[in-house]
Amino acid sequence: MSLSNLLIIFSSVIVCMAAILYIFLSQGQKIIQKLGPVGNQIINKLVAFFTFCIGIQISVTGISQIFHLNIL
Repeated sequence: MSLSNLLIIFSSVIVCMAAILYIFLSQGQKIIQKLGPVGNQIINKLVAFFTFCIGIQISVTGISQIFHLNIL
């Protein structure tokens, strides 16, 4: 892949993420009302799980860098 193709892909991803974030932040109250209390609890648990997974990934990467391990 050429550098210009990678730049286009990364730019597209950034624009899509910004659009999704804008929609969720601007319409968040309506989305939560439509989901109801159970849906809201499910979303909160999913976000907590993903945050936990990212934390584990950061920890494993850091430990492998400190001890020069080839885990990943």
